Amino acid sequence: MSNLRVITPAKINFGLFILNKREDGYHNIETILIPINLFDELSFSPLKEKKIIIKVVGKRIKKKDNLVYKAAKLFLDTFNIKKGVRIILKKNIPIGYGLGGGSSDAGATLYFLNELFGKVAQKKELYKLAENIGMDVPFFIDPKPSFASGRGEILEKIKIPKLYFLLYFPKTAISTKWAYNYTKLTKHDFSLKILIPLLKKKQYKKVFKYLKNDFQNLICEHYKEIKEVINKMEELNLTPILTGTGSGIYLWVRDREEQKKVKDLLKEKGIEVLAVESFLGRRLMGRTQDFGSCCGGSNPPAPAIF
Repeated sequence: MSNLRVITPAKINFGLFILNKREDGYHNIETILIPINLFDELSFSPLKEKKIIIKVVGKRIKKKDNLVYKAAKLFLDTFNIKKGVRIILKKNIPIGYGLGGGSSDAGATLYFLNELFGKVAQKKELYKLAENIGMDVPFFIDPKPSFASGRGEILEKIKIPKLYFLLYFPKTAISTKWAYNYTKLTKHDFSLKILIPLLKKKQYKKVFKYLKNDFQNLICEHYKEIKEVINKMEELNLTPILTGTGSGIYLWVRDREEQKKVKDLLKEKGIEVLAVESFLGRRLMGRTQDFGSCCGGSNPPAPAIF
């Protein structure tokens, strides 16, 4: 078994509807999940002794809150792996902005431990384990554009054109738990599935008509800074949308040319944003090779090799 070095992407919720609260305490949702080229990096090395060693670079994460540790322990215990693993996690995806960084790390951990230990699990088993960690985690077993429903674990892969975004990160981070505890249910007379054929046909003006995040009003109501930034963007005839249940904001633009134009315009107004785009590549960077650091908002430093 050789070492693995991988990247795993952030995601954007391209629209997010909260449909109802379930008897199990979760909510039924609809959303379109899009991976973007903002990455965390993970390195996996097998150990002879059954133990889990995790080093986190770039962010302090308590062991009890570390989804990588939870995913690794669940995998090793479920499939009775007698060996252990050393994991180095480099955090580039900011936490608390609705980008799914922790879920992405956990999904990548399940997927690549399975690679590391000889594919002892079928993909459907990995999805089942992922559900036990968090509702965004199944998406990151195979992070490709998807329509998500149920609690977020029912995934339908979709094909859409490459999309371009600008991300804004407020000073305030918001927890998913808080957002769901205070959310107000909104009646919807259409499904977000309506966006998929419109995107395929590049009928972007119609997409904007239906593109909504049910958490946006709630978060603007409680967080003045976020509301003020959204207002400033709207004054420039832009359409800011929350990235998920966090405080991050994205602007969807048509192409790289518009991306640069809008980024420069916002900079003049004192608003710094990060340019990203949908990521449709694979995640394995190499075995033992050092490709250097993979930063947010840029393409991966090396192509996938599997």
